[in-house]
Amino acid sequence: MYINPPTPPQVVQAKPRNRKKAFANFLKPLASLVWHKDIHSNHPASQDNLTCTSRTRVYFKIMRDSLKTNIFHPSPFITHHSTLNVMSLFRIRIQSHGAIPTHCYHFEHSHCNQHSDHVCKQCTTNTVGCESHAILDCPYSKHMALPIIRKIHTLIYIAWQASWDSLLISQQISLILGNPPELLLKKLHQTWTEATLKEILPYISSLKTLLYTSNTTTVLSPPQLTKYQPLPHHTHQ
Repeated sequence: MYINPPTPPQVVQAKPRNRKKAFANFLKPLASLVWHKDIHSNHPASQDNLTCTSRTRVYFKIMRDSLKTNIFHPSPFITHHSTLNVMSLFRIRIQSHGAIPTHCYHFEHSHCNQHSDHVCKQCTTNTVGCESHAILDCPYSKHMALPIIRKIHTLIYIAWQASWDSLLISQQISLILGNPPELLLKKLHQTWTEATLKEILPYISSLKTLLYTSNTTTVLSPPQLTKYQPLPHHTHQ
């Protein structure tokens, strides 16, 4: 025979008008835990070392660290107040930006029905046109990321985090797309967000404009910018 579990103390002690809210707050961490278990069961971290064959695989590879928090707490970039629209950043994060070839929908029997078929339209390298290529590797657009890379490089040095050059490409992209470093103290997340988003959002907006308005029949050369100079890596005393 089924026996109803006892009512949580925080619900019993709440005022009658607040009990629904108290019960919802009790359920949210439990629901989040179930969601996390489902993700790690169907998309284990061991798959991150394999070649990505879908937008779903790419999403979890880049965003895995940001999925460890309560799913009912929106990402800091969403709640951050800014005069710039965060929609382009949001679309890149969820693999749904029309300017990035691999984010386009795949249709059965189409000549581009595989993830690897969506090559970059800006350059002649015949490379898969994913966000990592557009941000870090494409000769047409990679120069635009240098200012934000310098900013992040400095911040992770100040915060005593792993150096930029020691990070995996997916971890570098995660930082450029607004996520804090994996090992950064939670109490510093808001500070990190405020320090980075004011440069990330203009960069994403400029990247969107460049990719949408570029002439796909002509490959342009980026300006000759000096690569960021790595800071000497700190050592703990």
